[in-house]
Amino acid sequence: MKLADFPHLKNLYLYNTAVTGDIRDINVHDFPALESLYLPDTVHGGMDYEFRHISEVPSFMHTVYLLSQRTPTLFSKYCLSPAFDWTLSEDS
Repeated sequence: MKLADFPHLKNLYLYNTAVTGDIRDINVHDFPALESLYLPDTVHGGMDYEFRHISEVPSFMHTVYLLSQRTPTLFSKYCLSPAFDWTLSEDS
């Protein structure tokens, strides 16, 4: 069973879990009822995620933009600043 099998899911809070993945794999047509999304830093683009290369950022921001256009509340529960608390690795 996949999370995508739940089209009526409104809140997805996975922070503090061992979930891995990539936010860019979430399509604008996935989870049509989703109102809020919290992903751990083990997910590429989750809260407090550290990008290893600056070249990763444009495609990531494009995905976030598309998802936030579809659902404006998706990342705003705790204001934009904490929801988008990403960093760039010092090694980049």
